[in-house]
Amino acid sequence: MYWENAPDTETTFVSQTMSRKRYFDIKTYLYFNDNTAIDYDRYYKVRQIYKLLNEALQQFDVFTEDRNIEERMVHYFGRHGCKLYIKEKPVKFGYKLWILSSFDGYTFPIIQYQGEQKDDNSEKNLTGVKRH
Repeated sequence: MYWENAPDTETTFVSQTMSRKRYFDIKTYLYFNDNTAIDYDRYYKVRQIYKLLNEALQQFDVFTEDRNIEERMVHYFGRHGCKLYIKEKPVKFGYKLWILSSFDGYTFPIIQYQGEQKDDNSEKNLTGVKRH
């Protein structure tokens, strides 16, 4: 995508900065979490990114009483245990997110939906993670 030469999709900044091969070489070894210490959390590879994003969103918290909980789908066609198919949604395949937002559009913490867990009877929250 970034290395295409078509006039309508060309991104010269990216293609002149790094070759496509170099990008994929770096991507192969770039990790945000330690893969040897995998928790049951299905989003463990991107959990740190969501944690940083939620901390940044809470810094500029707008103190309003009117808040809304929204269900959003992130478009995704790859393979993952959390990918859902919801026929009624405009985005039918992807990840489901629960987002707390104000009525003026400001987003508060984002919670990733991990699906129903059937292997354990302990109490769990919306993300599928056990409560302690």
